[in-house]
Amino acid sequence: MTRNPAPPPLEAVDVGYTYPGPMPTQALEDLSLEVQDNEFLAVLGPVGCGKTTLLRIFAGFLRPTKGSVRCGGVAVDGPGWQRGYVLQEEAIFPWMTVRENVEFGLLAKGLAPAARRAVSDEWIGLIGLSAFEEAHPKELSSGMSKMVEVARVLAGASPGARRPSCRKSQAIAATAPTAISPTRPSAIWR
Repeated sequence: MTRNPAPPPLEAVDVGYTYPGPMPTQALEDLSLEVQDNEFLAVLGPVGCGKTTLLRIFAGFLRPTKGSVRCGGVAVDGPGWQRGYVLQEEAIFPWMTVRENVEFGLLAKGLAPAARRAVSDEWIGLIGLSAFEEAHPKELSSGMSKMVEVARVLAGASPGARRPSCRKSQAIAATAPTAISPTRPSAIWR
């Protein structure tokens, strides 16, 4: 008996996107790609070539004007817990501590306090901010704040962050180069 291979965690087929308006702007045309399990993909190009548009489509914030996008074989038709997205702009909550920011998605998933603490301990340690776990964003450098945002997305994708009925997260998209720690990439992207 032959087993069907699992669908790729992230897939785009003939994707195109045109921003509407008086002067429509074509950002993507006939783009196809597959991202496999444990694969790290970097999308590089000049300003305005469609990199962020593609990531927003994968995250479910935009719908392609042509083609299709799937996550684990399922059509992407809006944002979902299966895909994390790290914005270029700062997107952590200023009234929350580092720990509270990292645990935000875990709380939304309904994880018990002890489970949230275990997952956040791991990620706060991995990003090197254990000494700052009770600090607020105004007390952090911009690089530290970005790492808190990355840790929040990755914490939600951690094995300990899944409820028994949930499949694992499929993809994480980041539009900022600070999403990868030059000092500890293997610790964060494991």
